[in-house]
Amino acid sequence: MADQTIADIYGDFGGLRLPRELVEARPRQRQGAARLYRRLVAGFVAGDAIAIGLAALICRTMLPGGRAPVQASSLLLGLAPFVGVAVLASSGLYRIAKLSPADEFRRIISAVGLSGVVLGLVADAGSRLLLGRPDHAPLTVVWLGAYWLLALVLVMSARKVLHRVIHRLRRSGVLLFRTVIIGANDEGYELARRMKNRGTGMQTVGMMAVNGERPQDGTVADVPLLGTIDSLSGVLVSEQIDCVFIASSAMRPESVTRVLQVARRLNVDVRVSANMPEILASRLSVQPVGNTLALSLQTANLSGVQAFIKRMFDIFVAGLTLLLTSPVLLVSAVLIRATSRGPILFRQKRVGRAGELFRIYKFRTMSADADEQVHALIDLSADQGPLLKIKDDPRITRVGRFLRKWSIDELPQLLNVIKGDMSLVGPRPMPATFDQGFYEDWHLQRLEVLPGITGLWQVSGRSGLTFDECVQLDLFYIENWSVSYDLFILLKTIPAVILGRGAY
Repeated sequence: MADQTIADIYGDFGGLRLPRELVEARPRQRQGAARLYRRLVAGFVAGDAIAIGLAALICRTMLPGGRAPVQASSLLLGLAPFVGVAVLASSGLYRIAKLSPADEFRRIISAVGLSGVVLGLVADAGSRLLLGRPDHAPLTVVWLGAYWLLALVLVMSARKVLHRVIHRLRRSGVLLFRTVIIGANDEGYELARRMKNRGTGMQTVGMMAVNGERPQDGTVADVPLLGTIDSLSGVLVSEQIDCVFIASSAMRPESVTRVLQVARRLNVDVRVSANMPEILASRLSVQPVGNTLALSLQTANLSGVQAFIKRMFDIFVAGLTLLLTSPVLLVSAVLIRATSRGPILFRQKRVGRAGELFRIYKFRTMSADADEQVHALIDLSADQGPLLKIKDDPRITRVGRFLRKWSIDELPQLLNVIKGDMSLVGPRPMPATFDQGFYEDWHLQRLEVLPGITGLWQVSGRSGLTFDECVQLDLFYIENWSVSYDLFILLKTIPAVILGRGAY
């Protein structure tokens, strides 16, 4: 700095002496992953438009009373893709690099439903203004309900395909944001370690010190130290950085302001660690407290109105599922009775909410004396917690193996749901035969809510997870419960069951 003249540091523009850094800064045309994401967004828009247009077409032509004169139908079908995409865009559903799966699902549910209402209003107004036939354009409740369900399935299916493309591109290293971490403290080290997983969508190029941190070997988790934030502008340009990730515990507010200014001038994304456990974005909001921004966390207690909503949802879905699967239940019962000795239903005491015991119902898939063999087989279990998972369990019958593979044996638990012993979604109930020695204190926090037929760990690996990993997922579910999250897990359970992933 001492060797630089005033002219080097400042430029004289219209009588104002401005920092040359400010004058010469130009927003960069972003390349690499950012450019590829823009192309992928176009794919999401096209997929959503086709899905919504197809849903409108099917509902308009196949539902009773859905037929209308060519002019009115053409207006409706022509508007559907544009209205649908506009509503989805207003819900932030094209910021694909920043949406978690659960948050995207929650937004799709509301956005698709809203698009049906907006489409009805716009079609009605267009019919009145352009066609003079208001009696043909209004949409019935049946039409709106069918449109919502069909559009929901088609939109999610189209997006599922595109998300698989994104996942493969990330794993191959193509779709990764070049990222620099600001703050070489413990939190910065942890961020660097986590970003080694390409599934995060980030590639850590280096770290920058804030308060003179100096790792002994000049690297952190094999990531080079690129200097201090005083040289941030030069690093962002020379390393072609797409994203700046700030370790919040390393920064003072004035330092963060400086980083934000530089990132804005150079068109670089900024992310700030919240330094808190993983929580769904739907529970967070930002509120100013004086000159500081604070994250406001919405509670997710399963009590009061929320508990009532969950209970009504459980009863409705469980009753409907029992009705629809009654032929499967009948055939399964006949096969069990015809191929092995013993009762059709397996009843066992399980630990429920707050440690209360209840009897769980399942189709019997093992020999009648299976419970008597439990302690003799514990050493063969894949997990030494209270989950008894044996790859080739000798107690399972031939019919039982088939029922387990497709989770048909779990269907009688819908009776437990209707009785109030269980919920559709929640932690799996543990057998009451295991004593306190199998549990650590933090494991018991999962007893805060009703156990469930399915849960987060059933759609995250099923039998491939350890007991500790299962409990961690259960606690995450308890902390982030919502009706939309229950629906998200239920829908993810369907492909997990159909594909038989992880079932023993």
